[in-house]
Amino acid sequence: MAKKQRKRRRRPREPEYQSYIFRIEDWEPSYMFALNRSRHFEGPYWEHLDLSLEGVFLSPDKAKDRRASLKLLADRRETRAVTDPESCDWKPLCVGTLTIRGDRTDYLGSLPYDAMWGLIGLLSCGAIRMLDFHGQALYRGEAKIETMHFARDIDPEDW
Repeated sequence: MAKKQRKRRRRPREPEYQSYIFRIEDWEPSYMFALNRSRHFEGPYWEHLDLSLEGVFLSPDKAKDRRASLKLLADRRETRAVTDPESCDWKPLCVGTLTIRGDRTDYLGSLPYDAMWGLIGLLSCGAIRMLDFHGQALYRGEAKIETMHFARDIDPEDW
């Protein structure tokens, strides 16, 4: 009788990391405040704050010159996690996900709620024009982003 072959477990691959540098060409904030009529959210009120960014990737070469839409959502839970880390009972995997598949290039991520208003102010006066994402290298068209760095100027040659 033949022996049954065992399947070997693959060792998880170590993620590679890289930077994705984005030039902001247009942006638009959106804010909504309402009575909470949903059973999915706690409290008497519900609010939503997001920032949509449009622009072009300067780096890496795989994404260079690609137009992209980035969506940043403000989250009060993240504000609490930053100001009072002991109260945080969850560990985030990333701050957002970058997707590059075919003609589609977009990002969905979140920021602490309080930081969003400051960011909108800096964008409105022209103090921020660039965004550097740092995270895992693209794998099957997606990259988990671990760091967002907003700046006036970033030289892709320095990264």
